[in-house]
Amino acid sequence: INHLFNKKLAIRRAIGAIYTEIPFYGYRKVTAIISDGFPIGVKRVRDYMKELVLKVIYPTTKIKTTLAYPEHKKYPYLLRD
Repeated sequence: INHLFNKKLAIRRAIGAIYTEIPFYGYRKVTAIISDGFPIGVKRVRDYMKELVLKVIYPTTKIKTTLAYPEHKKYPYLLRD
């Protein structure tokens, strides 16, 4: 049992090290890197990343901050066709 715990801990540390080095890699790329040293699958890496609360950094869509007030009139843009 202690051997399995040490193996899990080593895998989690490897995942954490990869994440701190390259935080934009998802679980698939992390699995590709780790699979050289550990026989591990994609689902297990995904679960470990969820346990460690590691979220991938990626660009998101911008949120529209201004909303049109429905009672105000919208004027047409006259400088175009």
